[in-house]
Amino acid sequence: MSRIMDLKTAPRPCVDYAQISKTNPQASFVLQMLKTHQKGAPLNILFYGREGTGKTELAKALAQELNVPLLAVGMGDESMDKESLLQTRLRSMLLADWECERSGGVILMDEADLVLNKAEKGLLNIIFENLKMPVIWITNNIDSIENSTRRRFDYSLEFFTFSNKERVAIWQSVLKAQQAESIL
Repeated sequence: MSRIMDLKTAPRPCVDYAQISKTNPQASFVLQMLKTHQKGAPLNILFYGREGTGKTELAKALAQELNVPLLAVGMGDESMDKESLLQTRLRSMLLADWECERSGGVILMDEADLVLNKAEKGLLNIIFENLKMPVIWITNNIDSIENSTRRRFDYSLEFFTFSNKERVAIWQSVLKAQQAESIL
């Protein structure tokens, strides 16, 4: 079964939604979209931007705030060729959609570059249109994603590099959440 289905429940966030939404006001819009999502209809949300800016952490915090599981599509086996890896990730996402439709939740397609850049456009369009549960797609760079694919996202949120002040605030909140404030 592990060869067929490469997905797992994502870990809890290190920073809660309330803290993240203070520095990212668009997070409340995404939360509202997820709250009002009609089961059986696709909802594709794209988080993109520089690495280390909180894209995955926001996805985890949103699921926690909604009190639903976040099913993370696995990265596949690094020994696979790109075509096999692409097929495994797409199959796992479809199985995650089935599982979330059955028991609730949100799908996380982290490191989605391979899928968004290499999947045949017609197949990708069919997948986007036929998903029944929300998917948060995460990538660092959208430059190689075709415009026709970008338009298929219901909402896109760009993440920018943190200022020093924002980075310090994030580290403080992580230390507090981990009950490790005395370390620094």
